[in-house]
Amino acid sequence: MQPYYPSYLCIKRLLQNLNFLKMKKLFLALGILIGANLFASTTPSFIKEVSAKTVVVNLNNWKQSNITITIEDLNGNVVFSEKIEKPQTNRQYNLSKMNDGDYTISIENKQKVAVQIVKIKNDQLLVDATIEETYKPIFLTNGNVWAIQALALAKNAEIKIYDEDSNIVFSEKIEKPTVERRYNVAKLSTGNYEIVYSINGKTYSQSAFKK
Repeated sequence: MQPYYPSYLCIKRLLQNLNFLKMKKLFLALGILIGANLFASTTPSFIKEVSAKTVVVNLNNWKQSNITITIEDLNGNVVFSEKIEKPQTNRQYNLSKMNDGDYTISIENKQKVAVQIVKIKNDQLLVDATIEETYKPIFLTNGNVWAIQALALAKNAEIKIYDEDSNIVFSEKIEKPTVERRYNVAKLSTGNYEIVYSINGKTYSQSAFKK
């Protein structure tokens, strides 16, 4: 019996299928992680007023992360920002020099951003207990299959792919609590692309090269 030697085309298809299966398994694992952990890890209120115009930011739920704390006005102007590596203590901030108005205090790590609003009026400070959470997307660009997974909850998300001349080659709006998208980009021209994921006023991007 003559030995069988698979053709180059067969080997190429086999490798593509293996890559797809690997990606599928990875996304399944990530989906389990999102379903089991992220839904269960809703951030509790983390800001407490300790005196007039002075607040404490509780970091008990963020001790395993490298985080960034940012204070912004509602126009998006950054009033204060600091990066902290695995914080071991809470942070206290004196807001006495800030003008009357609404401000956001956010905590951000690699997985998500949590935001609370504080209101300053007539030397009084009011903390809004509402937490706004945004989970960051996971990008995978493996060969001719580019994929995105994210937890959108009740927010509308949008995905766009730009070519290196900033032309939009693909756009999609998503109105689902979870985002799981795979795109076959085999027909795209060779070059550099940017995958952009937008949600809740925030934008996350990933560069990708199409061979």
